[in-house]
Amino acid sequence: MKIEESATKLSRNPLGIIALFILLIYGFATLLFGFVGDGLTKNQKWCFVLFLIIFPVIVLFVFEHLVVKHHRKLYAPGDFKDEKYFMQPLSEQEVSDKISKEVDAQVENLREIEDPKKSESTVKKEALRKSAISHILELKKKREEYTKLALDYYSQKYDYKIEKHVFFDVMNRKFDFDGVSINDNSCHFFNVKYQPTGHILQQSIDSILFNSISVMEKLRKTNLYEEYRFRTTIIIVVDTDDREEKRNITSEIRNMVATDLIRVGIKVLSVSDIKASD
Repeated sequence: MKIEESATKLSRNPLGIIALFILLIYGFATLLFGFVGDGLTKNQKWCFVLFLIIFPVIVLFVFEHLVVKHHRKLYAPGDFKDEKYFMQPLSEQEVSDKISKEVDAQVENLREIEDPKKSESTVKKEALRKSAISHILELKKKREEYTKLALDYYSQKYDYKIEKHVFFDVMNRKFDFDGVSINDNSCHFFNVKYQPTGHILQQSIDSILFNSISVMEKLRKTNLYEEYRFRTTIIIVVDTDDREEKRNITSEIRNMVATDLIRVGIKVLSVSDIKASD
């Protein structure tokens, strides 16, 4: 019974089948020699001994070739039940810090914007700027809510199972994503941005692409992800429901994407879109 169980376990993947084959060869050889060893001639015994010596050497070279050239074929899908441990969840504090950094970047950008054509007084300009900054700071409260709603919307619409707020550790650096979906030999990264005005910074797009490509290149060096299809989707949540404006935003962002190393999807959703699917 133990032999049957061992054989069953070994036959579950190509690597086990190779081991089972070697085991059977030596098992049959031992049985054969035990039964007819005394009746073999000197030359037959020499052939038998040479086989026992040469066969392991041949197996060694064949195995070396398989490991170097075809290592991804030595494992069955069942060997990677813990594939999601390649990524880890972000803590609540890390999620909060990430949102704060995005808001700070937007506020800083707002401070740098100066329009010399405007004739408003300095006081009025300052009041307008403070009002805008106050509005942007609301992103910190809305960002997490809308990220969840947007990912839920995408998950329901396209039947994706998405892990929210995760990171990959690559070369001792954390690359985080709002969502990641791994299934059917594909790895899909998601990044959500809430932009009330529809305007998104070039540096935000560059950061998303850099993170996605860095993780993709790292994962493709592993046995599990070597032949996976990778894609990153940028989801922009806006207040407007105007279809023409959404198309313009999509076109603007597409012009910012300057890479063909990874497939990039752009989805512009209104707040009403994602709340309707809740």
